Amino acid sequence: MAGPGADSGSWYRIAGYRPRLRRHARIYRQQYRGRLNYVLQDRTSGRYHVCSPAAYYMISLMDGSRSVQAPGGGACAAFP
Repeated sequence: MAGPGADSGSWYRIAGYRPRLRRHARIYRQQYRGRLNYVLQDRTSGRYHVCSPAAYYMISLMDGSRSVQAPGGGACAAFP
């Protein structure tokens, strides 16, 4: 059974979106137990999300100038 992803029949629905982080979101680099992670803080809700370096790379490309489809190719090349 295939999960949602680039091969999904619904991918075309979000491919043109140009996402960006909200102003109240902050990202912090964290070294924990020898592993590098990034912590995404939503200062409005007080929630935290831990991201891998690959996820951080994708998030850092979401500045509102690129579509969802555009950063995907670069991320696949950078993190095989």
